[in-house]
Amino acid sequence: MDTSQSFWKNCGDSKIGPKSLYELQRRLLTHFILPCIPSGGSTIDLACSDGEFTSLLSIISSVTKGYDISPKLVKKANESFGDSNITFEVSDLVNEELHGKYNTVSCMGLFTCITNNTHFKEIVEKIDRISGESCYLILKDTLTEQDKSIHINNGNYEAIYRNEIDYIDTFKKYGFTITQRHSLHKNEKIGIESVIFLLHRSKKTAVTDSTKKNIAIIHQFNESWVNVDQLYKELSNKEGVNCFAIITPFLHKNYEWSFFKSKEHLDSFGVKNFRWDQIDLSKEYFDATVFLSPYEKTRPLDIATRKIKEISKLTIYIPYGLECGGGEGNINLQYKQPSLEFIDVVYTRSELAQQQFIKYCPYPAEVIPIGHPRLDYISSGLHTKTTHKKFTILWTPHFSFTSNKWSSFDIFFEFLVDLQSNNRDLKIIFRPHPMFYKELNQIGFDKEKTKNILSEMHDLGFMVDKMIDHRPSFMESDIILADPGSFLIEYLATGKPVVYLENPFGFGLNDEVKDLIDSFYVASSPIELSKIIFDLKDKNDTKFTKRQHATNKTFKNIGTASKMIADDIIRRTFENRRYE
Repeated sequence: MDTSQSFWKNCGDSKIGPKSLYELQRRLLTHFILPCIPSGGSTIDLACSDGEFTSLLSIISSVTKGYDISPKLVKKANESFGDSNITFEVSDLVNEELHGKYNTVSCMGLFTCITNNTHFKEIVEKIDRISGESCYLILKDTLTEQDKSIHINNGNYEAIYRNEIDYIDTFKKYGFTITQRHSLHKNEKIGIESVIFLLHRSKKTAVTDSTKKNIAIIHQFNESWVNVDQLYKELSNKEGVNCFAIITPFLHKNYEWSFFKSKEHLDSFGVKNFRWDQIDLSKEYFDATVFLSPYEKTRPLDIATRKIKEISKLTIYIPYGLECGGGEGNINLQYKQPSLEFIDVVYTRSELAQQQFIKYCPYPAEVIPIGHPRLDYISSGLHTKTTHKKFTILWTPHFSFTSNKWSSFDIFFEFLVDLQSNNRDLKIIFRPHPMFYKELNQIGFDKEKTKNILSEMHDLGFMVDKMIDHRPSFMESDIILADPGSFLIEYLATGKPVVYLENPFGFGLNDEVKDLIDSFYVASSPIELSKIIFDLKDKNDTKFTKRQHATNKTFKNIGTASKMIADDIIRRTFENRRYE
């Protein structure tokens, strides 16, 4: 038995790194990795240690097994986490065989301790044998970019830091591909990095039709489908077009992504859809691919724009929101994302939005001011209120009330609670940004506390809107109270009053929207907001004409933008078709 095996066999506490490292590992597993793995399968955790992370893996599993070489750690794991669905056993992975078939295999920290390369390859082969036809593999090890592995042995502790490319290639030989890579800790001086990966292999599904134009829409979060719902219909109704959505994770600490919720949402719209990791992108081609988000870090590595660019004749970006916020940070978020380097065409809502892209985006995409598909519903009259029993206020706070401060939630919360409780002849619809609730969790409001706050608001007369589609609330409301965000300018197109809630400590509005400020009512304090609300309740609306003028400047082709974009996409796919 080598030094490493001897050390770990006699180990009673495996957490030899800083506490912050394991906290980060837990966050990455919880927010990014586990949501991408289908629930209900079987899981095996190799080198399970004291069972803490095995217990976390069991959340997605019907049956979970943990193996470790240390009897002390296995005893501790069984005492802390063992039950009918999660068991722990002592096992020497070098000398013992593995049995069964598993949907998820976890090896967190295992291979840094397997210093013999022959043993390393043998264990990987064992993993291949126990992996189901569709299997997810979680790896965590310390690796190096140096050509040769770094081997340390001080007589008591032994470890190996393998070259990362060689390490990953070992798993690729068995059909696994990288879906996610997250850095836990980097030591520049030594040239090593602790990394956690999610790999996957499965039976692949063919999604394209060689006799048709194949157009993919990358779908990451349900709230954004309204942006392209009508565009999808236009494309799908065209003869000779195969249009479909690729359901792709939205990896963000403030968003609770679920494949099943995404699929359920798209199915409800009759959208043809496929799961991203069931497509063999090396064997597919797309005539066009539509991205609805510029944030590369929120996508799996195999859906990166540069990767899709290699297999797509045309790459398109339709902004996920209507750019509004000010500050250099927001300019970077909206216009300078590295993913935009690999985009051919950006469709914007107006010449004003086009100018913002041209001014700030350093990449050479063609920017076309053709209109935004998400506004086509306006022409159908869906924004018109159906009942008039109460004056209805739509309140839509942003989530950034701890940093950036586009949100004014903490400024107006108490006032609006008092307003609702003391004025039962009006109704406030509370519809915050989709990341709002997770942001509350981040600052110490757990789910139970948040639930209690919402329950109290409901009892006071608030309507808490948790629907995916915002349009019913647009329809039901008489005015909107909005922070910098899509709703602030989208609501203009309804013709109804817009109240901009200004945070004096925030970054405010971008150049384009500053030019529209005369069409908004502006409140930066509860006193100002109170006067505006009661004036509008009394039908004293002095900005109707200005809103009409602002709408004409801000939006093009409301009602026909989807058709025009669909026609333009098809026209472009006929130009020098790449894969014929």
